[in-house]
Amino acid sequence: MCYNRTMKLNYRLTINIGLSFLAIQAFWQMYNNVVPLMLSTSFHISETFSGIIMSLDNILAIFLLPLFGRMSDRCRSPMGRRKPFIICGTLISIAAVLTLPLLDNLYAMGSLLGSKHGSSAASPGVRILFLAVLCVVIFAMCVYRGPLVALLVDVTPRALLSVATAITNLLGALGIILYLLIAAVLYSSKRTAGLKHINYLPVFAAVSVIMLIGLMILIFAVDEPRMVAKIAQPAEAGSKNAAEKSELKSTAALHSEFRRSTIFLLLATTFWFISFNSVDTWFVLYANRLWNMPLGTSSVCLSVSAVAAIVSYIPIGAISLHAGRKISVLCGIAFLIATFSAMSAISLLTDQFSPAMYVLFALVGIGWALINVNSFPMLAEMCISDESGKYAGYYYTSSMIGQVITPIVSGWLIHHIGYRALFPYAAITATLALLLMSQVKHGDTKSADR
Repeated sequence: MCYNRTMKLNYRLTINIGLSFLAIQAFWQMYNNVVPLMLSTSFHISETFSGIIMSLDNILAIFLLPLFGRMSDRCRSPMGRRKPFIICGTLISIAAVLTLPLLDNLYAMGSLLGSKHGSSAASPGVRILFLAVLCVVIFAMCVYRGPLVALLVDVTPRALLSVATAITNLLGALGIILYLLIAAVLYSSKRTAGLKHINYLPVFAAVSVIMLIGLMILIFAVDEPRMVAKIAQPAEAGSKNAAEKSELKSTAALHSEFRRSTIFLLLATTFWFISFNSVDTWFVLYANRLWNMPLGTSSVCLSVSAVAAIVSYIPIGAISLHAGRKISVLCGIAFLIATFSAMSAISLLTDQFSPAMYVLFALVGIGWALINVNSFPMLAEMCISDESGKYAGYYYTSSMIGQVITPIVSGWLIHHIGYRALFPYAAITATLALLLMSQVKHGDTKSADR
């Protein structure tokens, strides 16, 4: 699809939808930070079993995201195809999320009472119920994640989807920051010093309120049927020449060329997640073992990467309109290859931390933003509107597969070769992503008046 300067993005609509992305990111940051603490300190579950539990969200998402995405494609409701899934999924998530800290407090109280009387008063049933509610939370989040992404596709002109994705990514990053600020205020060292058990209900309640606000705004400020119809009319009117109609028909029929590009894009997605998440997962431990860096210092590098991505989201969305999506993604992957290769060289040449790593991590953040802003819009460009939910599920399934695989494979390499294998592994898998992405021939957008 060509980008025409007369096209306008409905920023208010995009932000109204994007606030739900903000809530999702705030939730997952809290989930990844707090749930392991609950499993370890309250329920005394081993690190191995905790790791399995924490990977459940990625494993279940592989199967559930395409399922609910496709179900939303087929939904026929007066409020639209996506809203029923978003509403039900969010409300169930909130109810289950608020139950988790209550069960955590109940079990911890039983343990404390038992320790005073020389026995265990903590009920095993509470532990089982906690794990069951945790599964409900993961399931409910999968119910509406794909439909929410599909809703953004449905109400956004395809040529402007990279800009809309940049805005939602920015809001998602702000959601993470918002959660971190709330956690920092509620659980400062002064407030938690000397406590035998920490009550996490306040932070779970705060994130639940954020989720509820995002849902209310989406319900009352986003008229899905009207906005979908509004987007569909210009799209039909714009298909004036036979070439456009022929391409649209080929897309709808999943012609072999489009199918081939779709497969290569999904494979590339898996490999760039394998590359990026290997460093995101292991860098703190890498820095500690090789450079003797404490958690706070090594986390600065990851923070630099996150800040660089946040700052670059909106400019990248604008640049992609003119440079094209594919070249933007290829440049992003090239950034990852170059920076991970440079990090490999630094780790081989010196046993000490180099300040150049800050610059390299900033480039990693920019590269990652280039990829994230443009990759899903390319996939959405290759599907018809009736299947955007299914394709959103496919995209997230590809990313989840990468996130499930890479801790295992990179961990095996580190164990058998050493920590210096981390960055070469990331560079090699990014190179594979580049080769796969080079075979994607469709899904781009070009300026109509260049």
